[in-house]
Amino acid sequence: TASNLADPPILQGRSINGPLSETGELQADAAASCLSHLPINAIYSSPLIRAQQTAKIIANHHALAVNTVDEITEVDVGAWEHRSWHEIEQAEPDAYHRFQNDPANHGYRDGENLNDVSRRVMPALQRVMSDHSGEQIVIKTLDGSIASIVPEGAIAWFGMKNKADGKWGSAGCFHQGNFVSSENLRNWLNVHPFETGTQIPL
Repeated sequence: TASNLADPPILQGRSINGPLSETGELQADAAASCLSHLPINAIYSSPLIRAQQTAKIIANHHALAVNTVDEITEVDVGAWEHRSWHEIEQAEPDAYHRFQNDPANHGYRDGENLNDVSRRVMPALQRVMSDHSGEQIVIKTLDGSIASIVPEGAIAWFGMKNKADGKWGSAGCFHQGNFVSSENLRNWLNVHPFETGTQIPL
């Protein structure tokens, strides 16, 4: 989205509801291609435009409609919406570091923490999975929701990402759920040296 491509990137929760950027559309096309050979039985999505667009691009490969699930919408980032992580760190260092160190309990100021998101998202996901036992489905949600539901003990990398030229490349929470062990995370960091942040258990 435009917020992701801004320099520095701007936090977007549920109140920024813009479309995918051209880059985002290309990424959605790539995801759809990767999934195109699978026998997908159903596709679900957050109600936000950027999630719906991605889900519809995937759905087109399978002649499926997209089912909207309101509960899996993006995290409420509260007073930090429309702001960059750099600005937040400078203006609200205590709140910023509480969030970085323990986002499950110290969330976005005036918004949700990850425990809040988990309580909202998990019943909906369990309902959907129960409806499709034994089937392959796609659920398109957003970073904050993903971060709240990774398996216990999984590792995420929270922080800010810089490109080789020192400019902002992205910000926020990266690759939630991809690292089921600290070793996996270290291996990934070895080949992505421009990621900076904090390793935390979720």
